[in-house]
Amino acid sequence: MPDTKAVPLPLTGRQVTQLRFDYAFGIELHDDSPGTSVRINVPFTLNNGIDSVSYDPEHGVECGPLLALLHKHVVSATAMEKGCLEIVFTDRLVVSVDPHPQFEAWEMVSSDGTRVISAPGGDLVTWSPDHLRPPTPLELQIFARLLSQPFPGSKEIAEQIRTASVRTIDKDGSLEIHSTSPAVANGVKARVPVEAEVEAEDGVCIHLLLHVVSGRVTELEIYKEDGSEIRALPEVDEMRVLVVP
Repeated sequence: MPDTKAVPLPLTGRQVTQLRFDYAFGIELHDDSPGTSVRINVPFTLNNGIDSVSYDPEHGVECGPLLALLHKHVVSATAMEKGCLEIVFTDRLVVSVDPHPQFEAWEMVSSDGTRVISAPGGDLVTWSPDHLRPPTPLELQIFARLLSQPFPGSKEIAEQIRTASVRTIDKDGSLEIHSTSPAVANGVKARVPVEAEVEAEDGVCIHLLLHVVSGRVTELEIYKEDGSEIRALPEVDEMRVLVVP
């Protein structure tokens, strides 16, 4: 992993309680503190102390040996300032991920809203729920999708989003939104003028609601219809946009 400055991640001592195989590879980790997940979106390697084998999350059939990680504990977890990730587990198992030029290579999310992402190109993005931050590329795509169908006030909301800072407010990724734009969406009459819905991998509907108060966009609310955890959002272009009449 050719990188420079190391950034320790708060995973040491946590136990792998679940592995997830879809179009990414997910590792769920728990101890006495809030649960944390690591999601790997690009090809990565597993070293068992003897061999180093590459895996592609999009081909889960090849990932059987990764089951050896189940119930292991994290010895150390390190992110590099250029976007690499290395997690060392008990029994000398090591997962390594390099950054990707076009996609988010990996993401660590804690249930308290703390997130660390290896952004496209290798930039390491870190934030906590206590601080405002710029929207991620995925969040900007969601905003663009919600505003893809014009409605009264949508132009002004788009202007507000361009200067927005956000704060993660729950484990599903809902956002508190703050904008410095002087634009006011006076044409918006309903608190939720637009929403989107999409089915999760288990078929349960996920709702994404954009809240506007006194002409100012204030929140993106995301929740799953049955109240269960949202493991990963489906593709943005699969979301159906519904404008309130």
